[in-house]
Amino acid sequence: MNRGAAPGEWRRRRSLRRALSDIPHQIGTTREANSAPHSVAPVQRFYKYQAAIYDLTRWTLLLGRNNAVDAMRLRTDASVLEIGCGTGLNFSPIQRRLDSTHGHIVGVDFSEHMLKRARRRVERRGWRNVDLCAADATRLDLGRQFDAVFFAYSLSMIPDWRLALERAAAHLAPGGRIVVLDFGRFEKWGPMARVMRGFLRVNHVKILDGVDSALRTHCEHVTVQHALGGHHAVWMGVRSNDV
Repeated sequence: MNRGAAPGEWRRRRSLRRALSDIPHQIGTTREANSAPHSVAPVQRFYKYQAAIYDLTRWTLLLGRNNAVDAMRLRTDASVLEIGCGTGLNFSPIQRRLDSTHGHIVGVDFSEHMLKRARRRVERRGWRNVDLCAADATRLDLGRQFDAVFFAYSLSMIPDWRLALERAAAHLAPGGRIVVLDFGRFEKWGPMARVMRGFLRVNHVKILDGVDSALRTHCEHVTVQHALGGHHAVWMGVRSNDV
């Protein structure tokens, strides 16, 4: 806990940390997660071995992070929920936009092996405004709302990604933003497009179709920006103030 935080913010963070400690009971233990559809468990096994080399091997492939973080339009005192935070690679660009005393990040991931790396990053950087928990994105219930919810190359690895988006919207405060950064269809990559899609499929990534329409179910002012010939896209939606 950051000693400089205001009393109200300190109480909110303490309440959230109590809620996070109860998450395994809310979403299921590892055993319950492994009893989920067979298409889910391989992702956990995959990252058991990938976690150690993830940061070294993904920097050439997972592009557009800074632009996606910009799309959240974060205030310095914003609360941010990242779903599928992995090793915490996005925490640094998010932290640069926050006041560490008043801003707050919660990172959620399905893989304990990835979260172990994220915890090390948080401890190494001395970030007291970051909380982490293991959770299934399709069953997420943290008991609070956030100013922004962020998926970065994670939604495409969730088999029931529409349900994950629905749970994300439930955690978004009125006027808050959901931002999704993920792979496109590589439309302008010529013969390499098929190679890239095949490579991603082997790595448990499914190219998403209909993200913008799914976002419109929960948000308004939905936009999408494609980049690098269809390598990736950034989708953004704003939660109505009327909810």
